[in-house]
Amino acid sequence: IKSVPDLTQKVRDIRKNARHKSESDENLITSQQELEEKERTGNRNAQFVGPLFAFIGLVAIGISIYVGMNRWDFLGKAERADGKVVDYRSSTDDDGTTYYPIVEFSLPTQPQSITFQHDVGSSHRSYSLGAVVPVLFDPNNTSNAIIDEGLWNWFATIIISFMGLSFFGIGSSLTWKLIK
Repeated sequence: IKSVPDLTQKVRDIRKNARHKSESDENLITSQQELEEKERTGNRNAQFVGPLFAFIGLVAIGISIYVGMNRWDFLGKAERADGKVVDYRSSTDDDGTTYYPIVEFSLPTQPQSITFQHDVGSSHRSYSLGAVVPVLFDPNNTSNAIIDEGLWNWFATIIISFMGLSFFGIGSSLTWKLIK
């Protein structure tokens, strides 16, 4: 095509051939209406993906708020003590073995020592047996205790929040593109 008249003639030829489809050209789109039908059919799944991701993100954000508020309440009333790692409880699944430290601590006001399983495990034994660890416990329910790991006390809340914000952002973006 070397000129505008050549281009115009080529477009006319394409339109003429497109009106007379053969059986081998049944998937060929020849009109604006057919083009729009194909787009709508292909976008049916996409219409659900964006809102679904946004919804999952909102649910995860709600869960992170709930988990964070529980942790905030616990840390607000928790008291400190020194504990000792006395054992490990292991849990094995398809991903491998997870070890949860069993910690024992005592209070001057109680004759018996208190033993609890830490709520976070790892693929290796993170403390040696007999190691002294800082413990946070609920004074009204001494069996509700954790090893004080500073910022790591917020790990679950941070991860769930990040996942929720990511899903919500992707879902909102996909939904916005569909709306436009």
